[in-house]
This record gives sequence, structure tokens and C-alpha cells, in this order.
Amino acid sequence: QLYSRDFIILEKNKIAYLQSDYAVILKKIDNSVKRSVIKKYAKKASKERTTSKTGEKIEEDISVLIGVRERIDTNNSNPNYYYYTYCIRIEPNKMARIEKAEHIFFPLKEEFWRLKCEPNNKTRTYNTIMAYPVKLENQINDSKNKGKYKFFNDDIDLKINYVNEDYVSFDYTLVSDKLPVNKYAVLRTDEISKDSFLTINEFTGDDNSKQTFKNIIFDQISKNISSVDEDKISYDFTNFGFIRNLGLWQLQSTYQMEKDDNLEQKSFSIDMALKDDFINQDNKDLTIDKVKNINNQAKDYFELANGQYVAIQSPDEILFYSIKNGLIDPNPKFSIQLSNSTDIVMFEQGLGSYAEKWEKSFNDNNIIIH
Repeated sequence: QLYSRDFIILEKNKIAYLQSDYAVILKKIDNSVKRSVIKKYAKKASKERTTSKTGEKIEEDISVLIGVRERIDTNNSNPNYYYYTYCIRIEPNKMARIEKAEHIFFPLKEEFWRLKCEPNNKTRTYNTIMAYPVKLENQINDSKNKGKYKFFNDDIDLKINYVNEDYVSFDYTLVSDKLPVNKYAVLRTDEISKDSFLTINEFTGDDNSKQTFKNIIFDQISKNISSVDEDKISYDFTNFGFIRNLGLWQLQSTYQMEKDDNLEQKSFSIDMALKDDFINQDNKDLTIDKVKNINNQAKDYFELANGQYVAIQSPDEILFYSIKNGLIDPNPKFSIQLSNSTDIVMFEQGLGSYAEKWEKSFNDNNIIIH
């Protein structure tokens, strides 16, 4: 059945419609809808489309982009990190198609972007991040583009922990430090060339979060050091970032204090204290206990938006299990073998008509290596 409604144009970016005895006014706030919003309503629509009248699950076409960081240990103390993206296409009654390409390939609004993080040829440290639309691939080294889509700091050695259309997050040490001090940072994906990291109040949009952050740091130090002089604590309001922890993205921070002539360092979560979800992640229908019952080696897991599968990462593979009536089938449908130590830094999903478009864009804009 077709659906239609009459709208009244009030001005360029404002329209209205009548609902019962009220006029509802809608205002345009952006030229495109954020993917986090699309994903939220796509999952709701998917649930309606993939359930029959009797409540039976009907499998729906989906494409998944998984960004990973692979670690290869070297003869010295500094490992090498390589970033890749897997594209997994799952269609009803067909074998899954799996492709792999270098770098992180991800959706941002109505297009795809690529993120690169490669070692400096001279220092072998990771001090540069490039994030740009794939349509600019052949022009990215032009002077007008290179500066716009590049983050560079020659005193930093970093590894990326999280990528999406809004943020890039990593942990890092400073090359100039005599003792390595581990910290976290967050950059806006489409403003990656800015020299400064986001502060906690810029990130949350709440001026009170700065004081909350100070309280968290002080409490953590007080728990581990008996006598604390608050005047000697140096607060870094940019020291926070995303990490993956057993099926959830969490905000993490660190503190560093001298104790008995040694440097005391500790990492800890700050999610509970800030009391907000800063990235869109669905409430888990599957608990870590359910996942561990299926695979006791599980180190991470992601539920697919169509409710038909769960991807479980073990030390040497990513396995896809089907879900029926809220229960995980103990026999995996298919898997991705991992030859190196691997961490997932991105997990994006395209449902329905997006599935074919995502797979085609991935193949058209990457050199497939697997």
C-alpha cells in the first residue's frame, strides 16, 4: 500500500504537515543523514522485513566491513602494524564471499573513505594518519589535498584502535620521553588534519565533563598511591580513547605518577563515570557468557544487524555463527583465518540494497589480496 502526505514549505530549510489538531514543523539540519541514524532505523526495518507473520526469521542480504590491525613482532622491541579491511557478503542460500584489501575502507555519509597508517621510512615509527575520500585517490598527493586529509606529529608513535565516520582513536607514546608513557587520543575523522586532539569537554559537549574527568583521575591515583599531593597531579584532558573490550567499545584513559623513583602507569575505563554512550552500539542481545559457552576462546564478538549471525573472534580466526530463536548454533557457518595477531578496529554493516552497493564499491576501489 502506498503512503503519501502533504507538506507545506515554510522556508528553504523548514516544512510542516498537519497531524490531528497540530501542525508539525520539520527543520533541515544537514545535507545528509548520519550513518549512525540510518543504521539504527535500518535495523528496526530489517527486523520487520526479516520476520514472517508467524514470527519465523527470514534471512536478509548483508555486507560487513571489518577493519583490522595486524601485529608482526620484529627482532627489536617495536612491532610492525598493518591495517586491512575484510568485506564479507552474506546472501540467503549462498556461500559467503570474503575479500581482503590493504588499509581501512569505511563509509562516511554518502561515500567511502580510506584510512592509511604506515611507518615512517626513516624512524620506523607510526606518526602519520591519512583519511580521505576514495574518489580522491589519484589526487591525494596534490598540495591542496595532502594537508587537508593528513595528521602528522613527528614526536608520536601510535597504533589505531577505532575508526568510524565520526572518530579515529589511537593510543600513543612520545618519542622524546625518556620513559614510555602510554596515552590515548581522539580525532574527528573529517577534520584529521587539525593539530590538536579533542579534549574531553569537546568530545562530550558538556562543560562539566572536565571536572568529572579530573575526579576520575584523582580517584584512580588515590586507590593505588597512599599519599597523593593533588597539586602535583598534571591533568591531560585529551588523554582518552576507544578500546575494544569483550563485545563493547569503551572509553579508556591512563594516569602516570612517580612512585618510589619509578613511573607508575595504569589504564582504566571512564565510561561509567561519564554516564553516556558516545558511539552508536546496540544493546547486546547476546551476553559474553553465551558467546563463551559456544567458543571458550572468544576474545571479541559482534552481532549482525539483521539478527541472523554473530561474528566471534578467537586468537586465530573470526567465525560466523547463525542465530535461531535467540540461540547460537554451535557449528559455525564459515570463518576467516587470521595468520597474525589481530585486533578489530572497525565493524560496519550494510543491509538490504546497501549490501550489493558496498561489495561493489569495495571491489571497484581496492586491490583484492585475499
